Amino acid sequence: AYDVEVVDTMNEIYVASPKYGLNSDGVFYMAHVDGPWGIFPFASTFRCMVAVNLNKQIKTSFPMVPAGYTLSDGDAVAFDFNREVHLISDNKERNEGFRICLKIHYTTYPRVLRPWGKLLTYLTNRYNKNARALFLATIAPGSIAAKMSARFVLATTYLTERVETLIGMNNLVLLACLGLASMLIHPYIFLVATSFTHYLIYIGTFYSRRDIAFGAFKRDAMLFKTLALGHLAYYYIKNFSLDAISLACIIVGYSIAAAATRALGIDKTYFGSELGHCQPKYVSAFPYNCIPHPMIVGAVIGLLGFHKMEGFRREMPYLVPVHIGLYLLHMTQEIFDFHRNRKFASAASSSVKKEH
Repeated sequence: AYDVEVVDTMNEIYVASPKYGLNSDGVFYMAHVDGPWGIFPFASTFRCMVAVNLNKQIKTSFPMVPAGYTLSDGDAVAFDFNREVHLISDNKERNEGFRICLKIHYTTYPRVLRPWGKLLTYLTNRYNKNARALFLATIAPGSIAAKMSARFVLATTYLTERVETLIGMNNLVLLACLGLASMLIHPYIFLVATSFTHYLIYIGTFYSRRDIAFGAFKRDAMLFKTLALGHLAYYYIKNFSLDAISLACIIVGYSIAAAATRALGIDKTYFGSELGHCQPKYVSAFPYNCIPHPMIVGAVIGLLGFHKMEGFRREMPYLVPVHIGLYLLHMTQEIFDFHRNRKFASAASSSVKKEH
């Protein structure tokens, strides 16, 4: 069971500026995250924006979903204060007056973790007060110090957004904890925990297909896939001895996978059609015109290239077999289109299958 705690001290009425320039009001036109406490697992502070008056001009967008809303006269949208990347932009239509929004805040947390949720509420509230004070001081910067403060606000906003968009605060905490566990408990904890996570993300997302933040899914899948390839490359270089067949398999295999990604496009590669973000389209370009499931087939050939080298195989005898086993499991899921709403359906056309 969860508790929902209203954070009255953060609630406010916000009037959107008709223009922005070198002042902290510009952060709302940048992709940004409102707070820095996305590192807190199991609890969230939400901001709910309620439009007070007619608005045709200003649109609020969430690029990691992706979604966008022109909130007007009673419309509302809620999002995670410390995690959700968002920004505002101007539509072609113009408002006759200012856009006015009511910002309401609340924190949710499991009842068994009430102290943890209370701590998040306190820290978010303190940050919001300090950020608001700095924001008000830099709305119209006149002095050199005020202008420097405005630049600081914009720079830190940009850096925070980049971390959330490219890595994710939750992922950052997870990786730090796994790294610490590897140092204190066993050196392979980080390796094992980050080598196969992307397969679980693929399988779970393909099966669920509902309420998926497409941008966050792509970020997480690409992050953990990059880590997995980094592990493979590290142990390959560490144990390198010239093996022409091994090198040929790696080059040929990953070239096929890369060509398949290029033919599909990055969004379709990551289930864009299945999740409703892309229009399904028949693909006949190489390698789909001659190789079935070329992305997975190419990746498996590349993995076998790693495993072919004796030094790599001696130090990491199980790494590649587990990779291949999980790839084949996911390929089976795709072939039989096994998901929440269509279990054990007949195999769909390979032209709309997306592999990794």
